[in-house]
Amino acid sequence: MDGRSISRTAPRIIWAYDYSQDGPLLNKRVFVDTEAQTSGSDGATIDSDGYLWSVLVRIGQIARFAPDGTIVRTIEMPIHHPTSVTFGGPDLDVLYVTSISRSHALADDHPDAGGLFAVEGLGVRGLPAHRFGSDGPSATATIS
Repeated sequence: MDGRSISRTAPRIIWAYDYSQDGPLLNKRVFVDTEAQTSGSDGATIDSDGYLWSVLVRIGQIARFAPDGTIVRTIEMPIHHPTSVTFGGPDLDVLYVTSISRSHALADDHPDAGGLFAVEGLGVRGLPAHRFGSDGPSATATIS
């Protein structure tokens, strides 16, 4: 290096796109900017009401986002760094959450860090999984 230091933070954006089975992603737009929560998001799933669930990995929370991108619910996790979410169980009414104990950038000394959590009693259900290109929803979100 030439003596200069470069610091770059990852964007805290969940992008939304339109897509069809036969075409490219179109109409890239910001769905959610999590800068106000001081955390990027990671992992995502959609519930049967069309709301997106994602972790706020740096602040130990799960967030539920309305279709317009507003946060309508947060859940505090007992660990510092949740990583991903998915609905499961026979009725798709359990939210499963993975977490980090140690990674290249984050560490958590909580005894349950790195574990899998089951969050029950949310009053919502997930959707059955669809492979891309199947008869699934007509829009998607990506996290960066």
